[in-house]
Amino acid sequence: MLAGSSLACAGEKTNSTTMRDSPSARIVASSTKLKVAVNITTAIVSGHDPRLPMCAGTTHPCRGVEHLQITVNGRPLFVPTSLFFDLADLRNGQITFSGSDAILLLRGGDASESYGVKIRFNADRVLTRTLFSALTPDEPLQETTYHEVVLD
Repeated sequence: MLAGSSLACAGEKTNSTTMRDSPSARIVASSTKLKVAVNITTAIVSGHDPRLPMCAGTTHPCRGVEHLQITVNGRPLFVPTSLFFDLADLRNGQITFSGSDAILLLRGGDASESYGVKIRFNADRVLTRTLFSALTPDEPLQETTYHEVVLD
């Protein structure tokens, strides 16, 4: 597991972590209300892996995200596979805070294939995922909203 340099803001302690070529990474951060830990596990993409096309134009070997775990205040959140399965060749990650929400920013890819993804969550659940090109970071390519469904 890798640890990055701390970036301190008012009432917050955040970490930025470098991930390239590592099979696992851990990013931790805290605010006055949230204590967050994110664990990311990757594996080399090869053969018949459905993520192989996402590795075109990136570094070799390319690593795809196998598992992403988010823990808030000691409690693991449900993380849908759609949140991470198409992410490959991660370079770095960082957690920041906005009100009662935390935002995990992951950056990956290489050169013109570089991308970023912002994953917003709170103490209870994952809220949104926004994917963008590093060339146009203010213009989302995909936006996904995760809704809470309660069965009576």
